[in-house]
Amino acid sequence: MDATPGVVRVAYAIGRPVGNAVVRNRIRRRLRAVMNDLARRPVGLPSGDYLIRVMPGAADVDFAAMHRLTTEIVDELGGTR
Repeated sequence: MDATPGVVRVAYAIGRPVGNAVVRNRIRRRLRAVMNDLARRPVGLPSGDYLIRVMPGAADVDFAAMHRLTTEIVDELGGTR
């Protein structure tokens, strides 16, 4: 399926091994905030569908590190580096 130009869709795969519901929801909220920050940048986000898979170690990552790592990955995908 081809992505509609300019459309960005994001899904999060956060399984039970990551933590209880409170932990998983906190991670999801943080990732949404990161993706919203990235969408507001002048270069924005490359259009398309994103699936963010969260591994169990993410429960110990603070917001700043999560933001930095996610930004690096998105920049590599979009070729903005």
